[in-house]
Amino acid sequence: MNSSEQIDWISRWYDIPYPASAYTFPREALLHVVRFDDEYMHLELTDGRILSVPLSWIPTLHSAEPEEREKYEITRDRKMIVWDPDKCAINDEVRIDDYLMPRSNEWCKVVQATWRTLDPRLEDLRGLRDLGGL
Repeated sequence: MNSSEQIDWISRWYDIPYPASAYTFPREALLHVVRFDDEYMHLELTDGRILSVPLSWIPTLHSAEPEEREKYEITRDRKMIVWDPDKCAINDEVRIDDYLMPRSNEWCKVVQATWRTLDPRLEDLRGLRDLGGL
């Protein structure tokens, strides 16, 4: 493609059949329903989106019995799923925002450093296997 063809291609205008107001752009992610299968936690949001998170990403859920996973509560603000250790064998919480946007490497380093302060054997997720978490 020569330079004049490239300029023509870049400056080409296409008709858009719908105005921007016809599109839906979610403003907030709120939990509506949570479902589980053998591999995923499916988060149905109030705006109609469905987010499927691999259970392998959440070691406590991955290693838990299926009936224990179902003993969750959605928080009042509809932003988190909580498992109360007084009511089930899981002690964890999942924040929906953690799975809707990418995390920087710096954020991951902070999380891993926090894990290491809690237990030095948790150098990374592989360390959870040694502790019986995976």
